[in-house]
Amino acid sequence: FLTCDGVLLPGLFFGVGGTVCVDPDTLTVIPFTPASTTVSSSSSNAVYNADLRYALETGELALHVSRSITPYTNGGLILNERLGLTGRHRFSSRLQGSLSLDWYRTRDTNDFAAAIDRTTTSIRPSLHWNLDRDWTLTGSYRYFRQAYEGRVDAATSNALELTLTYQWPRYAISR
Repeated sequence: FLTCDGVLLPGLFFGVGGTVCVDPDTLTVIPFTPASTTVSSSSSNAVYNADLRYALETGELALHVSRSITPYTNGGLILNERLGLTGRHRFSSRLQGSLSLDWYRTRDTNDFAAAIDRTTTSIRPSLHWNLDRDWTLTGSYRYFRQAYEGRVDAATSNALELTLTYQWPRYAISR
């Protein structure tokens, strides 16, 4: 551990990486003094990205699994995980439905930035109706929930969407 006689702030505000100790009255950087002789940090995690698709006679199923690691300004690493499932089904030549389910988790591997540790869930069913060759009407519902670790409250949203799309005819240009 390191001892600080001031306030710990992100070094980004002072043009340096990591965390700095600052005197709250003068806003000057105070050098850290080690409380022990050895300070170390390490992290090892797997990184992957995989998609699996299965074509059906009247639709498709897709599974997406990923895990990535990105550096964070405090010197730690941010671990992002995603699991997604998507299904599409053609009910007729004019009507198609889809369902998308996604789960995300973001967390700091060193527990320095617990404020970013969160879990997100998204559910989105939709119907697509081809009115004719050029016009499509789409109706969808979206549920979204984001919960931060260590908190009892969570942000939730619900949305209904209705979209009318016109596909311009293609014009062939020849010489």
